[in-house]
Amino acid sequence: MKNDTSELSNLPTAFVKKLQNYDELKKRQDESEKSYALIVIGILALICLALGIAKTDSEDWFSQWQFTCILLSIIFSTLWLGVFIERTLIFKVLWNSIITKCITSIAISGLIIFCTAKSSALLNGVFGIDSSSFPYTRSFLTGFLFLKYINPILS
Repeated sequence: MKNDTSELSNLPTAFVKKLQNYDELKKRQDESEKSYALIVIGILALICLALGIAKTDSEDWFSQWQFTCILLSIIFSTLWLGVFIERTLIFKVLWNSIITKCITSIAISGLIIFCTAKSSALLNGVFGIDSSSFPYTRSFLTGFLFLKYINPILS
């Protein structure tokens, strides 16, 4: 009789241990799936880059898809880099702080506004008319200037 009660009292602790092991196993599976996805994205980026820079004849059917392959390569590379940086420990520690998120958001917003004003001034200087006549050019120039100014920070 005494053995039965001691076995019954051990059941909840055994159940909790099994649940903890299950949670740990599930976490490991999720991490391995994420790393497999990261590998797949990296391989896709390399394949698209190789296809995009391959030498082909101008009359080849694939030549019209080379620019698309280069754009896909840039997109996949950016995704891979973003996920890779996000998985680093220092980024996880810094990103848990609300003040870091606020400062980063304000700094990036300010840089985008500055780059937009700078691109508008450059377009006005070249063409002599308001830059709102060239919305796509201003957007691309803003993106280029943003990358130009953020490059020394990331390097």
